[in-house]
Amino acid sequence: MDTLKGITEAVEAEFGEAIITRDESLVPLCDMSGLGPPDLCWLQKRVKSAWGSQKEPKGYYHYVTGTDVSSSAALSAYFAEVMSSQESISFLQGLWTSNETQIDRGFYCTYDPFSRLDIRCELCVPGGVVCGALDPEGTVHDVTRLMWRNCQLAGFLRAELYDAELTSHCQNLSRYDPLATAGDETRMLELILEMYADKTLPAGQDAILQDQACGCTAEHMDIVLFTVQHHFGRRQRWEAALRFFTQVLEVHPGAAVYLSAAQRDL
Repeated sequence: MDTLKGITEAVEAEFGEAIITRDESLVPLCDMSGLGPPDLCWLQKRVKSAWGSQKEPKGYYHYVTGTDVSSSAALSAYFAEVMSSQESISFLQGLWTSNETQIDRGFYCTYDPFSRLDIRCELCVPGGVVCGALDPEGTVHDVTRLMWRNCQLAGFLRAELYDAELTSHCQNLSRYDPLATAGDETRMLELILEMYADKTLPAGQDAILQDQACGCTAEHMDIVLFTVQHHFGRRQRWEAALRFFTQVLEVHPGAAVYLSAAQRDL
């Protein structure tokens, strides 16, 4: 079968159109602020018969928010999960068809709004991935540790801030909890603290902030710390928020606003 268990996919009308559209979107994204689009997972599938004949490949794709995009190994693990979810034909279906659908290529695309590059991870069957960072001109750059760090933070921001109701029209969007475990949360908070300590933040936020108030946005607005506050607030974990913002305050004075908010709600 050509379906994935637990993942809703769209089928391309023209082969490769999802990747082409993603490529074309990088040009306007380069001149815009914001977090960028959800991640794109594109798969090339081919129907193979028991007699060895193969049909023309088809392109399938789905969007993703919240999955781990911190490294090439993490994306390789996502590909492995996707391939393991490929549904096989049932016994009854096997009585009248011997065709089998195989995944023989794939791309995972995650946008880094800080550098405004699209990180591409190509699935190489039977195993392994090759990664590169694509700019709006089509030039591929090496993916650095800082880019992976940016992607990890941006993935958390998109998953936490993109309203489920606003994205509900997208039937082929797979949503994951970016901080599903205590370990995930600890690693993300450590990463954010590291980025404030080395001064990557808050300066880097100029690339992702959108002034929708025509110059009237509050001066203390910090989208990263606001998102952390949003994360803890939804779970009513103000003591944990208080501890984190106290740590950030040691390296970033602007955290005092969010520390005060946590103290108020405690």
